[in-house]
Amino acid sequence: SGCSGPNAASSTRQPSRSWAMPSSARPAPSIAARFGLASQLAVAERHAEAELELESLLLTVSRTMGPGSARAAFVRSNLAAVLEAAGRYADAEAEARRALDVFARTLGDEHGDAAPARSTLGRSLAAQGRHAEATIEYRRAIVLRERSLGPEHRQVGKELMRLAGSLEALGHTAEATASLERAVRIFEHHVEATPVDLARARFALAKATADSVGARALAEAAIEHLPARERADAESWLGKRTP
Repeated sequence: SGCSGPNAASSTRQPSRSWAMPSSARPAPSIAARFGLASQLAVAERHAEAELELESLLLTVSRTMGPGSARAAFVRSNLAAVLEAAGRYADAEAEARRALDVFARTLGDEHGDAAPARSTLGRSLAAQGRHAEATIEYRRAIVLRERSLGPEHRQVGKELMRLAGSLEALGHTAEATASLERAVRIFEHHVEATPVDLARARFALAKATADSVGARALAEAAIEHLPARERADAESWLGKRTP
């Protein structure tokens, strides 16, 4: 659902793609209008149409500003996110790497505008079962988000959730738990965090600490704010556990 972000195949994956155009890639009005259309299509999960619009926009930007421009990298970053949301993980990985290569040559490896592409790359790798590689990308995305947005920002919390999913897949439970605990703290206090953000983090933490005394209470507190499908999964998980 959407692109640029955030927003893994694990239970901690979050559809948190951001369509805000960064300062380094402010467009001409016609480009902005086309980008707005692509964003609407992506949010509506009309991925094939969003992909076509972004590919057309990439051609325009490449002709007018050059294929190696930061603006072209930004379009590629969003195209990668659409491909990832559509389940085309290998294609998304390739497109995210192209975007990151251009960002590195134009803005530098440590620029905050590269964070969404880094996150998309992590999600694409995780979805292909390449969790060790995904953790590297998530950690880099977290650093970029912290530098550009601050250490307690909602987007940092979302990256921590993704990182935790891959760490759990690798059997690194203690590290995953620490990431989830930090995500919960961020979502409890950040003004832009939603009840769903917090519920997802709390339920993920409950599962990661399933044998702890407070795990069941944590999961029960989270359930009412989860989307319907996730709520059903959470209720099923709770039902299998002894009260």
